[in-house]
Amino acid sequence: MLQKTSKNPKMIEWLILNETIMLETQFKIRNQYTALVTKNYSCTHTVYNNSVQVLDMATNELEQATPVLGDSTDYPIKVQYCGVCKMPTEFCEYSGVYGMCQKWLKENLPLEYEGLIARLGEDKLEEMSISDEKKKQTRGGKAIKKTKKQDAERIIYISYSNRAKGKFVTVVEGLKTWDIDLKKATKQFSQHYSRGASITGEDQILIQGSMDDLEEFILESWPEIEGSAIQTKATK
Repeated sequence: MLQKTSKNPKMIEWLILNETIMLETQFKIRNQYTALVTKNYSCTHTVYNNSVQVLDMATNELEQATPVLGDSTDYPIKVQYCGVCKMPTEFCEYSGVYGMCQKWLKENLPLEYEGLIARLGEDKLEEMSISDEKKKQTRGGKAIKKTKKQDAERIIYISYSNRAKGKFVTVVEGLKTWDIDLKKATKQFSQHYSRGASITGEDQILIQGSMDDLEEFILESWPEIEGSAIQTKATK
């Protein structure tokens, strides 16, 4: 309020300027206040007698607003990171190693772990852990299946057979169980013994003649084969 008793023109001018600045400041604060109400309450607003009233869109009721100028969150926010997947704990469920994340959270951040249980439920957590364990045993998300080679006995059989006119042939079976390439093995037998050799079955090589040192040659040529894996069958 201007002091009407003041007769000093400069004093009156100063008082007018001061009151103008105060009114402008109040106007700016009121605008910021009403904008905050609109944002926080999802409502329309009106100004009446220098107070802010809001129209709640849900109830259509006009009421005096007391907007929250700040929440209870402490700033700056401290983000908790998982020691396994290295992501913020709320993203652990997308890490692909959720089972390991759960164990780490349970031991190191029990409050975060309890929050997960409250949000997802124990059944969901267990289901996600089982799913991640299955993925750990795979590449590209596809389960690794046992091959027939892994299930089969890794035994190499050597047998000798008497053909017509006193001719002998040697038969080698089981090289494929040791991941030996039959074509290369056939070529090696043929070159070493200077005899004809051919593939006669799915896992069978026939060599012309009788080779007494065949077992030793096989062990020298393919060191990964164990000596106990080679067995000799009776001559037919």
